[in-house]
Amino acid sequence: MKTVEFGVNDEDSRHPIVAMFISGGLFFVGSLPSIISFLLPFQINTCFIICCLFNTVSLFGVGTLKTKITKTNFCKSGMENLSIGALGGLVSYVLGYLFSFII
Repeated sequence: MKTVEFGVNDEDSRHPIVAMFISGGLFFVGSLPSIISFLLPFQINTCFIICCLFNTVSLFGVGTLKTKITKTNFCKSGMENLSIGALGGLVSYVLGYLFSFII
């Protein structure tokens, strides 16, 4: 995946600067499911539920798109990506909750 993402290959003519902008743009697009729901005219609890649904679908979707490169089972890859994202979200939530006691 390093070769595909960063263009690190002797036979490839891609440039690291272009890869940087593409990677940054993809990170921005990847953050949109977390932000879009809070721009909708709903109460905060409803927005949180919509945000979780958007993130679940997008994480699974990105995992399935990864199979175009890795040539693996799309369902397994989608679940792997979703699990990693969910674990990261859980760790972030717990750390934020614990940090609230310090402040």
